[in-house]
Amino acid sequence: MRVRLYLSTLVFLALICTWEPARADEVREQAPLGLAEARIGQGFALGGGSGESTVRLSPLSISALASYAINAEPWVSVFGGLVFEGRNRAAIGGQLGLRLNPGAGRNRVSVSAVAMGLPFSAYGATVGLGRCIGVEGGMGFCTDLEATVFGVGSDIPEGRIATQVQAVLGVAFDVF
Repeated sequence: MRVRLYLSTLVFLALICTWEPARADEVREQAPLGLAEARIGQGFALGGGSGESTVRLSPLSISALASYAINAEPWVSVFGGLVFEGRNRAAIGGQLGLRLNPGAGRNRVSVSAVAMGLPFSAYGATVGLGRCIGVEGGMGFCTDLEATVFGVGSDIPEGRIATQVQAVLGVAFDVF
C-alpha cells in the first residue's frame, strides 16, 4: 500500500512539473471547437469528519467527456459526460462544467459539478489543472490533476466529506 502511495505521489509531482505558462509558439489562433475525450484516473481518497480522517487509494475513474467552445477570448468550453468508478467500489454518474484554456493554449483549468447516482448517490464539485498536446492534429493526449469533494448523498455519511485527488490521463479527439 505504501509503495502505491509513493508512486502516486511521484505521478502527481510529474504532472505539476509539466504545467508551464503558454509560450508564444503554443498560443493558437483557435483551439478545437469540440473535443471528445476518454480518460482514466487514479490517486488518493481522503475522508474525514468528527475528528477522524482516512487516506487510501481512490477508486479507479473512467470517463467519457465531450466539450464545446462557447467563448473565444478567453477560450472557454462547456463539457460534460459519463463517469464510472471501479476498484473497491462501483458507481456511475455524470459530470458537467466549464474549462478555460488561457490564450487558447495547451494548458487548461476546469471546474465542474459531479453527481454519482448508481448504486448510491454522491454529489460534489471538481477542480482541475491540466495540459493537452497534439489535439490540433486530430488526436492528442491530456494530463490533469483533479480534486473532487463530495459533501452530500446517500453514499456520504452524515457529518463527513469525501475527497479524491487524482492524476488523470486522457486521449482527446478534435471533432469540430
